[in-house]
Amino acid sequence: MEPINREQLNTLADKLGWEQLAADTSYLMKIGLIEPKAVSFSIDRQPFFNIDCIALTAKGFDYANTDTIGSEVNVVTIKIHKNTLKQLETIINNTNLPQ
Repeated sequence: MEPINREQLNTLADKLGWEQLAADTSYLMKIGLIEPKAVSFSIDRQPFFNIDCIALTAKGFDYANTDTIGSEVNVVTIKIHKNTLKQLETIINNTNLPQ
């Protein structure tokens, strides 16, 4: 993936603030979704953005294009015990629905 340009970086900073953008970028680096060294911090925690490294990794590209967030949010796990299935079957059979 191509790195973002300076204008895009400034737009993100305007929306989030430089500190939040640095923290979010650092997190995305740590989980492997954007290139390493996209942001570094000085001794006094001032962020330095390496514009050439602010790009998605292959993992980040796949994550962004598979609706992973939507899928994770919409997942529901239902555990049904065998006796519950038998009870549901009995209820359905007793409804006298036409075939």
